[in-house]
Amino acid sequence: MQLKIGYHDGLFAMYTIKIYCPNVISGYGGAENYALLLAAYLFNNYKNIEITIVTKAVIEEEAILDKDKILQDFNKKYSLQLPDNLRFIILPENDNASIISKFIAHNKLRRTSKDADLFINAFHNVHFFYGKKNVHVIHFPAAPRVQASPFFTKYKFLMPIAKLLDTRYRACYDLFICNSAFTKKWLIHYWTISENRIEILYPPILTQDKYKKEQNRRDKDKIDKKEKIILIISRFDPRKKIIELVDFFIENSALFQEWQLAIAGSVDKRYRSYIEEIEKKAIGHRIVLYKNIEPIDLVCLYQKASIFWHAMGLNVDEEKNAIDVEHFGMTTVEAMSAGVVPIVINKGGQKEIVDHGINGFKWNNLEELRAYTCTVMQDKTLQQSLALAAMEKSKTFSRESFYQHADEIFKRHHLIPEEYRR
Repeated sequence: MQLKIGYHDGLFAMYTIKIYCPNVISGYGGAENYALLLAAYLFNNYKNIEITIVTKAVIEEEAILDKDKILQDFNKKYSLQLPDNLRFIILPENDNASIISKFIAHNKLRRTSKDADLFINAFHNVHFFYGKKNVHVIHFPAAPRVQASPFFTKYKFLMPIAKLLDTRYRACYDLFICNSAFTKKWLIHYWTISENRIEILYPPILTQDKYKKEQNRRDKDKIDKKEKIILIISRFDPRKKIIELVDFFIENSALFQEWQLAIAGSVDKRYRSYIEEIEKKAIGHRIVLYKNIEPIDLVCLYQKASIFWHAMGLNVDEEKNAIDVEHFGMTTVEAMSAGVVPIVINKGGQKEIVDHGINGFKWNNLEELRAYTCTVMQDKTLQQSLALAAMEKSKTFSRESFYQHADEIFKRHHLIPEEYRR
């Protein structure tokens, strides 16, 4: 079953746009924020357009989903003003892992693009679509089927089909939009896409609007009120190297006297034992965990903290295992926007965010992390200078900057005819 929610307006020759983001109803994160902000940009800059969000949800055959409530939730969660005429196509979640079931589900999804003037695939996959124009938003590229598909690797006699599907994926998109230069590098590596079909559009940070209430206050006043807190913001996932940083903090506790380590993030039941291990290590030390922290509490934590640590990619060869390093670094930018000095690993997307010695530090090993952390702790003037510069750099990743660069990209690639521009 395919559930459609929306309005029909036959008054204009409407330009139809569809944006695929499967977790936009159930999830809350960077990919969902990115997709909905693209929709907001399009509504704000073009007229006579019809935008449909293609997504997935657990729905019953006779289910009636409240379109107004979904829209209200979007606008509240992401501080948006999406209009009432935003449409939805909601496909049922498919828990059946069989090849036939997946094939049927993929075909249903592809068919949603057939009548689209512009189809935007805003999810991590290697699907091809049938829009008159197609765009793929890439947060990190999936490897070709011929390299990474367990199914085609197992049944090698079907490899010609894998090659055909990969060719269709590579050919169907007019444009690939990457969230970082790091992601762009790996898109080219995996798929040999030409440079003229790729653009970089950095994601806007989720907490940016939450600081607007304080825009009338001087940035220096905020920094003066910082506390002796080192902050880690991350989902509790072994790839994020949180335990390694906890061990590092404990081992260097004599150097970090009077400082507290605060760790905040979402809890995934798959990693319950990992979280329990962190909790055990934290006992008796100046370490506080904030599990599933509320957004308002996260904002307060950002405002209090002085230093931000990030270590995803520690002991990882990013040339061999790029999937295990940070592809952009949303929490790093969020921290910088609140005047928290970033001291982050010199890998992946972090290299594009932090300018070493200007608005933070990038480290290559734990010895450097120790040295840079102590330097910032001991030099208040330097800390304030780096914090102010970090706040300024974070504006590069603001919502306003996102809209501006999106507009430049849509114009440059003629994704929507000029007669539809407001």
